[in-house]
Amino acid sequence: MSQFKFSVGEVVILQCRDYPHLNGEYAVSQCIHAHEVYLDPVFGQALRAEILGYFLEGVNLVLKDGDGNEASALWYEGALRKKHFPGDMTFQDLVQGIGTPKKEAVPA
Repeated sequence: MSQFKFSVGEVVILQCRDYPHLNGEYAVSQCIHAHEVYLDPVFGQALRAEILGYFLEGVNLVLKDGDGNEASALWYEGALRKKHFPGDMTFQDLVQGIGTPKKEAVPA
């Protein structure tokens, strides 16, 4: 992953197979990128440098890390979806816009 799909403050949809009771909408609180040192927001230990992912506001899932220490869950892009907000147009306006050809100015 060279670029993040989501940014801090963006609302995303969590879809987790292992913890379905946590599925829902959350705001991204921190983006974790490889080769940078980040501290766990709850427990304070440094995260492994090869980890890529996101911390989400309001998701309080504690797991054991590779050494058996407690750590906050870090979510990967595969478990997150973009939240699409409703458009400005009504369905009727959209259908009418699709069916109406766009008139272009003819040069004189």
